[in-house]
Amino acid sequence: MADIARHHHFIPQFCLAGFTPSGKKDDFLWVTDMAERKGYPARPRNTGFQRDFYRVDVDEAPPDVVERILGWFEGCAAPAVRYVLDNGALPPRPELDHLMELVGLLAVRVPAARARVERVLDKVMKAMLRPYHTDPEMLRAVVE
Repeated sequence: MADIARHHHFIPQFCLAGFTPSGKKDDFLWVTDMAERKGYPARPRNTGFQRDFYRVDVDEAPPDVVERILGWFEGCAAPAVRYVLDNGALPPRPELDHLMELVGLLAVRVPAARARVERVLDKVMKAMLRPYHTDPEMLRAVVE
């Protein structure tokens, strides 16, 4: 089987590279770990990721299919970001569309956003299942 990506970046490496002195992915940027209250230098490939964050387990696709799709999309969006940095203005279409899609995606693909969605789903599921917990006859009917 082909190499499976395990470092799933919720901050694209090309964006992180913009914080290095050279603007390149093989350079170092300064990372601040708020939980540990410490900072350290790291390469973009070694920060802004979570192991297997987008992993899916379905027979029809490789486990890193979401990471691959995001990487493809980031390749489309990177020129739009470069245009803004080089020109100090928004790019023309279709690059502007890619830029807006990237901004929206960055807002929802981070671990904190996933945690918020999981909390809401947990509350909804508990509310839906509560009647079955309090009424033994309802639970018995569902089990049967």
